[in-house]
Amino acid sequence: MSEAVAESEAHFRKETEKRVAHSGGWSEEGALDYAIDVDGRLAGAVRVGSKEFLLPPGVYELGIEFYADGDRGRGLGTQALRRFIPEVFDHGAIRVQGHTHVENKPMIRLFERYGFVREGVLRHYFPMPERSGDVALYGLIRPDYEQRRSEF
Repeated sequence: MSEAVAESEAHFRKETEKRVAHSGGWSEEGALDYAIDVDGRLAGAVRVGSKEFLLPPGVYELGIEFYADGDRGRGLGTQALRRFIPEVFDHGAIRVQGHTHVENKPMIRLFERYGFVREGVLRHYFPMPERSGDVALYGLIRPDYEQRRSEF
């Protein structure tokens, strides 16, 4: 991993930890943060926001992050998504979107299981030495969410 990427990831994690320390409610910036806690340990975070991403009104960007590989594949992302998505649509969302590396099969399965539609690939969006940098963009719109509300 390049030094610039490592510094960026360290900075991002530090900022994420600060946000989740105050998580659980909507911020003035139009973001909602939740910590993912495993036995009292911060395992990751979920964030949805709109204003800081300069998105149109009612459109939110979703991010789910885990800090350790051992916390992936345990159903924590599913729990987070099921808790989070209804709150975002109840807050007035018309669309929730997220992206993931095209190689991230667990996240792709999670998106698709809950009705997110793959809308394209952003080529070389997030380049890293060990990955292609291509990310798939997924979106869930209100009519699709309403049809599947009982699954959340």
